[in-house]
Amino acid sequence: MKYLILFLLLIIGCGKVDKLYIDPAFYPYIDLFEQYYGVNVNLDITFYSLDEPTIGQCHSTSNPYIKIDPEFWFSTDDLQQKALIFHELVHCVFGFMDHENAMLEEEPYCPYSIMHKHIVPSYCLDKYYDHYIDELRDYR
Repeated sequence: MKYLILFLLLIIGCGKVDKLYIDPAFYPYIDLFEQYYGVNVNLDITFYSLDEPTIGQCHSTSNPYIKIDPEFWFSTDDLQQKALIFHELVHCVFGFMDHENAMLEEEPYCPYSIMHKHIVPSYCLDKYYDHYIDELRDYR
């Protein structure tokens, strides 16, 4: 019996444990995303210098992860940081790998979606915040 217990402990102890790393700068946005959309974010999210014009990337491998450009991150406001993280999370968590091109009918300078191919201006994010948060539910 003690050999069986030892064997089971050995098997359990040798199991692969993937330790996720999320840079603490992203915690508030991850918490909001999980709260808004009822999902768990189980992937690495780190700062990594990216070539312009790229400011964020979802790598959708068997172990998806997100890279965020620190130069952009630390030079922009909270709304754009949130939009960038949410954009990349929709790619990696919801599996939506395309981009939207539509603009808001009532505001032709504002993209319809955070999933637009360009970062949404802060003015638009502030004015249409509820719309942007709600419309991401369509990607789940």
